[in-house]
Amino acid sequence: MSSSVWAASLTVEMYKTAPVGQQGASIGTIVAVDTEYGLLFIPHLHSLTPGIHGFHLHTNPSCADQGKAAGGHWDPGKTGMHLGPYDSEGELGDLPALSADAKGKVTLPVLAPRLKVSMLQGRSLMVHAGGDNYSDLPLPLGGGGARFACGVVASNALVTQSSAIQDVDTNGDSSDKGADDGHSSDQQSDADTSVAEGGDDSSDQQSGGSTSADSTSQDTDSSSQSSDVASESESSADDSADSSQ
Repeated sequence: MSSSVWAASLTVEMYKTAPVGQQGASIGTIVAVDTEYGLLFIPHLHSLTPGIHGFHLHTNPSCADQGKAAGGHWDPGKTGMHLGPYDSEGELGDLPALSADAKGKVTLPVLAPRLKVSMLQGRSLMVHAGGDNYSDLPLPLGGGGARFACGVVASNALVTQSSAIQDVDTNGDSSDKGADDGHSSDQQSDADTSVAEGGDDSSDQQSGGSTSADSTSQDTDSSSQSSDVASESESSADDSADSSQ
């Protein structure tokens, strides 16, 4: 038996930040997918410097003016604290840092346990030039530095529903087990038949042995009869000789 699991997802195009009136080059996309554990970000990025990069959800749906138009980290609770993605006391916009490989590519997914797809709409995603230590010390906002790349998530951004089929262990397994039991019964039946046939073969062999024994006995009797006849013939010959004398 199987069940369909539907999950909301959206794709955000990421661009290098640029001065007002200019559009930076695309560095790839980030796919966001709802899961039972939180919001999963699946990056397909390139052209970054190798190493760790701060990654945040910013308040405004704009990347203009080198990304400054995006505003600060999304902080609906007005906490004013940069504590990373796993601390419920801090900003909701604090996301797990991204890791770029030696070729500047980012493909390792990260999970933000406090978010879901609907929270991204009307905001922007930001990748920073530097890393993130999930703290305001020794530098504010994790020390991420310059805003390197940005992607707008419009308020009406297309949210798709993806389906995944999951196998569920229910009566299906029991049926399979039942089928296996039936197969075992068939094997037992075959075994019984083989035993029975073996018994018949044994009986036939025993019968054959008896027949051979009978034949041997008959041959013995015939030999005995022949010996008796020969003895009688010799006796007759002796009698005849005696008479002649």
